[in-house]
Amino acid sequence: MATEVPAHVLLPKGMLDVSEQKLLYLLARDYYTGSGEIIDAGAFCGASGYALAAGLADNPQVKHKNGRVHSYDLFKVDEPYILEYLQNVFFSRFDRTGKGQYATHKVQVGDSFLDVFLFQTQRYASNIKHYVGSITNFPWEKELAISILFIDCAKTLDTQKYLLAEFFPALISGESIVIQQDFYHPWHPYIHVVMTFLTDYFDVVVPSAGCTRAYRLIREIPAQLLERAIAYDFSNDEIVSLLAQMISAIPDRPTLNLVLARQLYLIDHEECLKFVESLMLKKQTPAALAELRRQIASLCPEIL
Repeated sequence: MATEVPAHVLLPKGMLDVSEQKLLYLLARDYYTGSGEIIDAGAFCGASGYALAAGLADNPQVKHKNGRVHSYDLFKVDEPYILEYLQNVFFSRFDRTGKGQYATHKVQVGDSFLDVFLFQTQRYASNIKHYVGSITNFPWEKELAISILFIDCAKTLDTQKYLLAEFFPALISGESIVIQQDFYHPWHPYIHVVMTFLTDYFDVVVPSAGCTRAYRLIREIPAQLLERAIAYDFSNDEIVSLLAQMISAIPDRPTLNLVLARQLYLIDHEECLKFVESLMLKKQTPAALAELRRQIASLCPEIL
């Protein structure tokens, strides 16, 4: 697979790393066969949808391209970090030193930013079908298969349960790619628990691109196992064991220890403290130790 990416693919703004934008474009251009649909679950300002739609446009083997990228988002300012991003990136002016000068528009909680998405994706609008509102309001059409499933909206366990129930049954064995954009974030341990629980049914095709980890479904997930993953009825011991298994399988990403720290914090503060102390005893630079303390303070308040 050639790795050249047109410069315009990287122009749309969003909370994606360049490596993630490139990955989405290349998957849609060089891997996608057209046998299923492309899901952009967590579209935000359009960077992911644009990359997928651009790749689809440049894919010579797929003839039917209209509406094949399905982009989902609330398209509404509902978190402080979203407000700050939109205000700074799209609606403010800065001088040559980067100092803020004035706002061209005052972004407020509750505002829609659908116009930003539509502006940034207009070049490939015919390839994209967008859905405004919670993804849980849009049941998937069961007769449609899914070839690429990009997930950047599993911010709650309930949303993950919905994604597993609605979209995973439509995946194609031996072909479909599942892209977990929040994999290297420590705030959503249920993502790691479920992907480790289903590890026998996926190959890792891209270990790391920004915060993303990408998988290929190698065989159909038995209904009973998928139902268990959806129910998320794991005991605390099972959850900790699955997270430990995940960490041991990816030893080159020590930040994943924070996922387990966060989960232990939610279960047992004493066990969390023991684990955190073991992390801090490992050989590391003063700067790395200071950063670890900062992250622990955010994930596990007052544990130290």
